Amino acid sequence: MSNGAHVQILSTPGCAGCDQIKELVDEVLSTFPELSWEEIDLVEHPEVAGRHSIMSVPAVVIDGRLEFARIPTRKALEESVRAFSERKQT
Repeated sequence: MSNGAHVQILSTPGCAGCDQIKELVDEVLSTFPELSWEEIDLVEHPEVAGRHSIMSVPAVVIDGRLEFARIPTRKALEESVRAFSERKQT
């Protein structure tokens, strides 16, 4: 688990929506080359679930803050990532 990723996908083995959200995050971040993402398995890192009060997966954390506790729409994810990218540049 690295601390350099800007977007984290919180998942568990066998998560039905996790592959879908990984694909979505990968596609959205392809337009933000300065940002990276990582997947965090909550079985291996239960402290992350506790830190964000996660009760279900998938979930998306952006810059250390829980943004989505479900699969977001493409538009919602793009807006959150764009807002973070703009904050980061200022």
